[in-house]
Amino acid sequence: MTDPKPTLEAVAGELRSVVTHLESVASHVTVCHRALEEQSSDDDTDVATVLRITVGGLLDRQTRQLARLASRCDGKPVDDNDDDAGADDGGDE
Repeated sequence: MTDPKPTLEAVAGELRSVVTHLESVASHVTVCHRALEEQSSDDDTDVATVLRITVGGLLDRQTRQLARLASRCDGKPVDDNDDDAGADDGGDE
């Protein structure tokens, strides 16, 4: 037996679940970034910058892309929070 073909709504639900998980990871990146900056060591500041720009930026772009894809699947709007999720985590860099 084969599984029935998933509906677009089901795919959108899965994508939104991934978005939620990525947003959680992005929150952890932000906490680590701020903790490293607070330590005020040159090396820690460099690591914090890489974390913010590289990891935070990649997470932000992937989260937004998946949120838009989910919206295309089920017609629901992209959450307003998605626009703010990584705005200060290097998402535009």
